[in-house]
Amino acid sequence: MSSRAHAVIQIVAFFFICSFAARAQNTAEVQGTIVEPSGRPVVSAFVIITSQNTALMRAATTNDAGEFKFSALPVGRYKVEVKADGFGSWQTDELRANIGQVVRLDVRLSALGGHSELPAVAPSMIETSNTQLGVVMDSLEVTQLPLKSRNTFELLQLQPGVQSTLGADLYFGSDQPGVVSVNGGRARSNNYNVNGGPAGDIFVNAPSLQPSPDSISEFRVISHDYDA
Repeated sequence: MSSRAHAVIQIVAFFFICSFAARAQNTAEVQGTIVEPSGRPVVSAFVIITSQNTALMRAATTNDAGEFKFSALPVGRYKVEVKADGFGSWQTDELRANIGQVVRLDVRLSALGGHSELPAVAPSMIETSNTQLGVVMDSLEVTQLPLKSRNTFELLQLQPGVQSTLGADLYFGSDQPGVVSVNGGRARSNNYNVNGGPAGDIFVNAPSLQPSPDSISEFRVISHDYDA
């Protein structure tokens, strides 16, 4: 990614039958630590994460520090189960993984014979594992807010600091639909991605693809400190 880029615009479009989630730009990460009732890390605990949307299942074991990590997860809702010899099982059915976010899940297991279940787990409002700054707009905002036209890129202006340049004529290409200024930056300094792949016009660096509003699951505008 060019160091001159002032904003990264990411759109995850879920189509009629399947989604195309392959690269890091449109995935999430779940990581955490498993500890025993006294707070000491649990080594070799078995962690299973299952997608509520596609039944995708992945498994991992904790290291010597009790840590585990699931990288490159498609966005969506997940069920997480934790099992370890000598301790009670733990699970939650409502973990939400959003685009480009790192969900932190720290679990304290109960004594043998116990069982704990959390109805919902939400990512922290303070991002401690990722330096990127940006707000995720999920399907609720995308589907419930009215659009005066079928222009998907109007949704980008729902995020703080994003302003359309449509109608401006500062330089060639700056007035094309979908071109926005993020926090006062140049409209030609954005990087557009759809389903993790580049979706920018090489000549004027404007968006080259415009997904239908009905196909958008969620999107994010990253304005500072993007990952490599």
